[in-house]
Amino acid sequence: MSDNSKAFLNVLRALHSEGLLKEILIVGGWCQHLYRLHFHNPPTLSALRTNDLDLLLPRRLRVSPPLQLGSLMRKLGYEESTALDGSTQYISEALNVEFLVPEIGPGSNRSYRVASLGINAQPLRLLEMLQAHPMTVPYESLPVRVPDPVDFAFHKLLISKRRRDSRKAEKDILTGRELVLFLNDHPVWRASITQRFQSLSRNSKADLVNLAHKRVPELRLLTSEGQQTREAADLEL
Repeated sequence: MSDNSKAFLNVLRALHSEGLLKEILIVGGWCQHLYRLHFHNPPTLSALRTNDLDLLLPRRLRVSPPLQLGSLMRKLGYEESTALDGSTQYISEALNVEFLVPEIGPGSNRSYRVASLGINAQPLRLLEMLQAHPMTVPYESLPVRVPDPVDFAFHKLLISKRRRDSRKAEKDILTGRELVLFLNDHPVWRASITQRFQSLSRNSKADLVNLAHKRVPELRLLTSEGQQTREAADLEL
């Protein structure tokens, strides 16, 4: 097991011991790693792990009694750091742990206070869609929560449009496309792709249809039947 895999497991065990693992979603690169394990290491899914561990929290996280997460992380060998927006990060040689929450309302450049953990989290757009249909996967005998892979794929494709860094945008598109292609080969997940597309907002549907025409033709096939065709025509895309 690599150093960052060991660090990842140790963080999960510590969160589980405090009853927090059931409240948190693993997102980002480690989420992709968990998908790959869950689907029995298919060669069509990238074996991606990173030094950044992104933990998505609900905005109304209630922990009783409150937990000073900093003390827990310092016991694991992490140093506390503060990002430019005021959000809390925990840094080690093997892993950097960051905390996210969905951004709502007009938004701001300020972090969001999670009082029950004694930390600040970074608010970002579109994260609420990752919390809509969470699933639990086993990892080293731990129950770990991740977003539904269809939601994760759509999220990656949608946030690519918001990226200022073209390299990150390209990575998002490749990740979303790869996952869509894999899920499309499994009938149950293929049906879920269609259902989840239907449940998206009009603007998100328009963004995905536009992206499908430009970059992800496989997604265009999955979203061009029945009502989806009519909606795409209405959007004149």
